Order: sequence, then structure tokens, then C-alpha cells
Amino acid sequence: MDDGLPHLAEEGASEAHLAREIRRAREAAGLSQAQLAVAVGYTREYVSRAEQASKGLVSANLVECIDQVLRADGMLVELHRQVKLERAKRRRPSGKHRADDKSSNPVGRDSSVAAPDPRQAQLGATRTGLAGSGRPSASRAAQPSVVDKSMQAGREGSANIREGSSPRSSEFAELFGVELSNLAAAMSPTGVSAAMLDAAERTVSTIHARFAAASPAELLPVVNDHLRVVTRLLGVAQPIAYRRRLCSVAGHLAGQRAWLMADLVGPDEADAWYEMAVQPAEEAEDGALLGWLRGAQSVVAFDRDDPVKALQLIRQGRHHVRHSDESPVTGWLHALEARAHARLGAASQSHAALDRARSRNWLVSDDSYRHGMDAQRGELSVDYYEGCSLLELGEGAAARRSFAIASNVLAPDRRKAHVVIQLHAAMTVVGEDPRHAVDSAVAAASELPEGYRIRPIVDRLQKIRRMAAASIPGSALAQIDQFVATGPAEPTSGNPA
Repeated sequence: MDDGLPHLAEEGASEAHLAREIRRAREAAGLSQAQLAVAVGYTREYVSRAEQASKGLVSANLVECIDQVLRADGMLVELHRQVKLERAKRRRPSGKHRADDKSSNPVGRDSSVAAPDPRQAQLGATRTGLAGSGRPSASRAAQPSVVDKSMQAGREGSANIREGSSPRSSEFAELFGVELSNLAAAMSPTGVSAAMLDAAERTVSTIHARFAAASPAELLPVVNDHLRVVTRLLGVAQPIAYRRRLCSVAGHLAGQRAWLMADLVGPDEADAWYEMAVQPAEEAEDGALLGWLRGAQSVVAFDRDDPVKALQLIRQGRHHVRHSDESPVTGWLHALEARAHARLGAASQSHAALDRARSRNWLVSDDSYRHGMDAQRGELSVDYYEGCSLLELGEGAAARRSFAIASNVLAPDRRKAHVVIQLHAAMTVVGEDPRHAVDSAVAAASELPEGYRIRPIVDRLQKIRRMAAASIPGSALAQIDQFVATGPAEPTSGNPA
């Protein structure tokens, strides 16, 4: 049948044709890659991959969005479908081997009538041994936790975060589970099951565990795609128990996206996403999730130099976790509260909040770990926030000791966090040796690959520059200016949709 579209069998040709057509359609619309990224809600880096066949096949969701924005009338979506069909044919056995396969499977490999759905089996088996969100299993105790595995992987030189570069897409696909088109198909409105929700919850836990080690630009499309799938499912009637779990997953994903917006775009976009994340979390009645969301949002307020708003958010978070005394989120919120009080100059209240944060050993498991926390040997560590509080109170020597302990807790692959700690340590000596503080801060930040240069790091460098400006000549500050000029790009996506 001739449908007016090219049918390309040569290996790689269909991928190249799709990439060329996406570029042609974009240029015909008069849009840059950055402008198209804003329109479809993805990063410019991920949109650029759609025009480079050598970078691999992008998600069907992205192509569908591009097709709609560029008014391609489904042509790009159809080309993407053909690429997937061609890939499936290339992977499919032929000749005698195919016949043997069919003889052992009466339905046949190509049949979709009665054969078990391999996507469902893949989804159910995804990242086996990793913990779900609040769903303990009998075999879990014998398994190393996601957090422990993440820490150990970093100390041994993680295969997913290579020296001097960011993770490849194939490594991300393996790390975060199934391909999203498979997840969307397997979790169809009529096929949602407890096992599938378990897999989605495991993926959320894995993203939390690896968030600090990942390149934000590479992680954002992963979170976006999962969020789109879950959002579609929430638009369809589900059993109450399933809907609550889906809402919890959606709240986590939207909160993760909010944190990525803070890293890549700015505080306004992050705030908007945190407010969106709260809605499904409230419907799920997930107190620990709501506590984490408000605590994470308080980080944005604090970085905006609004400690009063930060305290309000922290208190909201503590209200949500008041019935979850065992949750490490509670200890984390105490540590955040100490930092906010210190910014306001309330030393006694800051120390009291730190005492509460250290009042017990907050156990951190796969189910309870959230991005923003530090953990050591299965327990919450608050040394970084203690150091920040002491720095705000002018106790530089004590702050440096806390920062040194916090740095030792972190796995080597958590590069962004290491640099943030080093920048705070540099702030403790600006008054004594401003030139050394500037040099050490720039040296630490410059070790990061470009994809890891998040906005909070740039903001802290600028703060060091302001602190040192009165003591050293402008020429000595030029290295900070140079780094800032090559810092995070202008916003390319992130407006809530």
C-alpha cells in the first residue's frame, strides 16, 4: 500500500530520514531548537537529539509533541512508528530459527492475540530487588538497598557516571527501567495492575537515589516521559487504591521535575512545579511525600534569600509528617529549619532545631530516601545543613569541620553536591583570605563537566564574588565572571503544562 511515506529498509536509513524530516519541519516553521524545546516542554539538548540519528531514537512522546507544534499532520509520528517497526524486524530471527520459535509457541512470535505481552513481563521484572515506595517485601531485607548500591557504585567508579562525561542515554534506559513506550502500553487504562504500580514506584525510588549523580539535562527527559504516562493514566477512572498510588508516583515525579527546574531554569518555574506536585500528593494522602515537597520548595525560598517563606514551607512540611515520626523526612526538615533560623540570626532556635535533627538515628531505606538528603550507612546525615547553619551564624571554623564531614559522607560520583560543599567551605574563609577563597571556589566548580553546572552552583559563585569584591581587585574576580558566562543556559523549557 502506498501511503505517500517512504518505506526504508536499509539499516539506519529510516532513523536518518526521521531526523532530517524533523529538522526540515522545524526550519520551515522558522524555529530554533531552543524555541522548539520551549514549545514542547523538553530541554534543547534532548530536542537536538531528535535531529541526530547517530544519537539514538528519541521517545514517541517527544516526536508526537514536535509533530503537533510543527503541524506535521502526523507525518513525523508515522515515521517514528516506521523506525520502530524496522528495528523490530532487524531484531527478529528469520528462517529456521523463526520456525523453531513458532513450534515452541503455538501462538507464534508475531501474534498479539493470546501471547503473553513481553512488555508486561519486562515491566514486572524491571530493576528486581529494588524497593518500591512503601511496599515492603519478604525478600527485600536480603537485598542491598538502592541508596547503598548508589553510594557503593560511586565509590567504585559508577558505570553510569563516567569520568569527565555524562551518562549515555542507553545507560539511563537501563538504570531507570523500561522504555517509556513500553510502560505506556503496558499500563493501559484496562491493564493497570499492582505489579505495574510496583514497577513505577521502584523507578521513582531509583530516580531519587541517582538524582544527585546524574546530569540534570539527561535526567529531565526521563522524568518528563514518566510524568506524561502517569498523568494520562490519572485521566482515566481507576480503582481507588490504584489511583492513590498513581497520585503518589505523580507527586514524586512532579517534585523531581521541580528540583530539576531549580537546577536548570530558575525559582519561578520550580515553585510552580512544586505547587502542582502537592495536588496529587494531597489526594494520595501521602504525608511523607508532602513533607519532602514542602522541604524541597523551602530550598528554593532559601536560595532566593527569603528565610521567612522557607520557614513557612518547612512548618507546613512538618505538619504533614507529624504522624510519620519514623520518617527521615522529619529529621531533614529539622535540619532545614535550623538553616532558615540561622539566616534570620536566631542562633538559639537554630541550635534547637539542629538538636532535634540529631536527636535520633533517622533510618534511611529505599522507600524513604528522597533527593536532597544525605545518608551514611543507612542513616540520615545532616552535617551539610549544620555547616550551612554555622556559616550563617558566623562560626566559620565549626562550619568548615561540618562541611569536611559532609564531603566525606558523599560518594565521589555526587559531583554537584561536592562542589556545593566546597563553595560553602570557601565562603568560610572569604573574610580571612579572599583571594584563596575565590581561587579554590573556581577550581572546584571548573572540575564539573558542562552538563553538571547547575544554577545553584553559579548562584553560590556569584555570592562569593560579592563577598570578596571589596577586598580584591576586579581582575582577580574575572575567573568567576568567565565561569558564570558559561554556566546554565537560558531557559529552554519548564513552564507547567
